Amino acid sequence: MTENVAAEGPAAAPAGDRARRWLTGDVRSQDEIREAVYLFTGDVVAKQSRFWLLLVLATAIATAGVIGDATATVIGAMIIAPLATPIQGVAAAIAAGEARPLLLSTAMVVAAVAVVVGLAGLMAVVLPELHAPSDNAQITSRISPTLIDLVAAAATGLAGAVAVARRDIGDILPGVAIAISLVPPLAVVGVTGVDGDWTGAVGALLLFLTNVLAMIVVGVIVLGVIAGLRDRGAAGERFRRRGVYAVVGTAGTLVVAALVVTTIHTVNLSTWRDAADGVASAWARDRGEHLVLTRFEGDDLVFVVEGGEASPTTDAELPGLLRDVVPSGTGVIVNRVAGTRRLAAATALLSSFCAFGFTLSPAPADAAPCSRATAPTRAGAWRAYVPAGTPIRAPGRRTAITRVGAWRLVLGSARPGHACQLRVRLERRPNGASGWVTAARARLRPTRWRIEVDRDARRASLLRDGRIVGRWKVVVGKRATQTPTGLFAVQASYRTPAAS
Repeated sequence: MTENVAAEGPAAAPAGDRARRWLTGDVRSQDEIREAVYLFTGDVVAKQSRFWLLLVLATAIATAGVIGDATATVIGAMIIAPLATPIQGVAAAIAAGEARPLLLSTAMVVAAVAVVVGLAGLMAVVLPELHAPSDNAQITSRISPTLIDLVAAAATGLAGAVAVARRDIGDILPGVAIAISLVPPLAVVGVTGVDGDWTGAVGALLLFLTNVLAMIVVGVIVLGVIAGLRDRGAAGERFRRRGVYAVVGTAGTLVVAALVVTTIHTVNLSTWRDAADGVASAWARDRGEHLVLTRFEGDDLVFVVEGGEASPTTDAELPGLLRDVVPSGTGVIVNRVAGTRRLAAATALLSSFCAFGFTLSPAPADAAPCSRATAPTRAGAWRAYVPAGTPIRAPGRRTAITRVGAWRLVLGSARPGHACQLRVRLERRPNGASGWVTAARARLRPTRWRIEVDRDARRASLLRDGRIVGRWKVVVGKRATQTPTGLFAVQASYRTPAAS
């Protein structure tokens, strides 16, 4: 007769314990968590020297990547960025109710933000501007945060907090995911602030604050609930969490409200852009052209058209066609690039010349002395053609590289060394902006024409060689939006169709 004997072993864990074990994994002790996120305990010198060294290096790499519009370079910065550590320290201090660690971690975050923004701004002044901000994806992708960014911030914050709480999850990959949401936006704040684009700087700062608040809220939940972080300090070192929760909640409400506004604005811009793209595509197709790109640059709607020649009359039709598509007051700008067929023909023609032994040399630049390139007068002025790829140095701004050639009004000249420098008017805000170019890179031409506008008399006068050859009545701005005064240059002229 055989007797069945049950093998002895551990009893099966209840379902609740299994779920908790699955969620918490191999939880770190409270001392281990504090050692990981507090930069002012343990070997403070080693911790802080590592933090500041990596932060400066990450800022330098991220700023270079932002200015150069290089995604790979920005990725290099996020690998070493340590800014998430003191932010997680804030979350741990709130979860544990520890006042001193909360103040010290907050101070570290504020100091780190100041260092990153300041260093990024300094690099933006020193390094040349290789890409216009409106064409720089590293900037444009970080100045208009939406609610989608809040979702991403909560997910990355959760990854970082779980990595801190569990031994069995490496903290490198979550740290990388969080770093891309912290240092690059602050680098954009510094770069756009130096350029005077305060709207872009505020948008990038909003993205940073979104990520910080999401990390703190999620970190408090994870470290308090999963890791069971509790206060171990004396009574005088503790604080009431309710007040801190109120501050974090108020800040979170303000950030979410701002994200709602930017999300609505972004959706509206996308809707207007798509509608305008359809209208402009049909308009360009009717003229035998091709619409390459439609985008908003601030309050202006910019169209890039391929092929054809600029026609003032037909260009003036486009704003009227868009009247029911975009909000009133939206500026419409048409930029043109040469068509691909025209470029191919030019290449073939150049090859033919080379095959027959001819050589083509660029036309020499006008070598007018510095003394001739004087400031504009009633009798005339100088204008300079500044080709693409020419550095323009503007006071208080970083050196910009022109992307397209253009004629610019000459405001004066100087010879600080051996090379003559021309001061030219720039078509950017604020009104009256100017910059310096090397005269050897430009082509100088005089102009005998001048337009003078008298706001009080509402009259425009056309002068040739200092003599008035025509007068017209003009419309000027209202008292609340007055027409600005100053010295300006004509960039284009348009002939409006006669009224029927």
